[in-house]
Amino acid sequence: DPRRGPAAELETTRWMKKPMTEHEDELGQGAEELGVLRAPVGEGEAGGGTRPGTSPPAEDEIAIVTRPGSRSAPPSVSRPVSQLLSDLQSPDPARRRMVLRSLVGRETDMATAAAAASLLQDPDPEVRSLALQVLEGVPHLAPLDTLAQAAGDWEADLRARALALVGRTGNPSALDLLHDRIVTEGNDHVVGAALGGLADLLETIGSVRIDPPMLDRAVSTLAVLAPARQFRFAEGLRRIAGVFSEDVLVHRLRSRDSEVRIGAAVLSLERGSEAALRALAGLRHDDKAEVRRLAMRAMARLGPAEALPVDRLEQFDAGPV
Repeated sequence: DPRRGPAAELETTRWMKKPMTEHEDELGQGAEELGVLRAPVGEGEAGGGTRPGTSPPAEDEIAIVTRPGSRSAPPSVSRPVSQLLSDLQSPDPARRRMVLRSLVGRETDMATAAAAASLLQDPDPEVRSLALQVLEGVPHLAPLDTLAQAAGDWEADLRARALALVGRTGNPSALDLLHDRIVTEGNDHVVGAALGGLADLLETIGSVRIDPPMLDRAVSTLAVLAPARQFRFAEGLRRIAGVFSEDVLVHRLRSRDSEVRIGAAVLSLERGSEAALRALAGLRHDDKAEVRRLAMRAMARLGPAEALPVDRLEQFDAGPV
């Protein structure tokens, strides 16, 4: 480059002829000036970085550590799985939080997922939240028994997240857990999450893969919803109603179990199809007040002449659906 002059060209030629180790030394000094050190994990913040020219630590212990004021952000720390599992059991909650943050959004094996799940009962609420976040990324690896414990967490937001995750496991056994929590939970936010989890589960496994007694239990879950809650959670109820065929709902409108009838009435009204509404309207003389109330709402949509007479519903009693 003629603009640089002979002296600059001579300096460039001299630098290019240097041994590689000298270049690395100069580059290492430049990195220090920018506030970036190569340091063993856990020592960077204490100033234990590796100086240029010294022997570097093992490759799996290397991390990038930024000095205060540096604009460079440290990447995720790479550790052997055995070290991760050990750190998850550290008595230091700050270390447990750090390791969990490094696992969020990463591919996780079964052993690591189980270790994260064990922290759902951690005394530190942030650790519990991070452990749940790790499992939310791998719902198929989330153990149902541990999620059941998290569904009883004293923090409502964690209960809600745990129940939403239960529905994403794809495990039919989760129906019992969701039923119990919807029936006993007093917080509307948590109930809404549990209903969303129930909808996710039913959409994943499909009603045809659930035996009749389990279907009855799923439908009866909705009998506990007061009218105000039915309105508030209408979207989730419509999703659940869409999973069941009209034959399944109409058959359960004739159930001897009043809770199953109420649940089927709620779903029939939310489904809103003419056949479901006519079948529900035919129960306007049911012995349960809630069934009668929902039947009258169905009649209001259809008009009195459109109700399916009760004796016509006998055709659905031929067998389980």
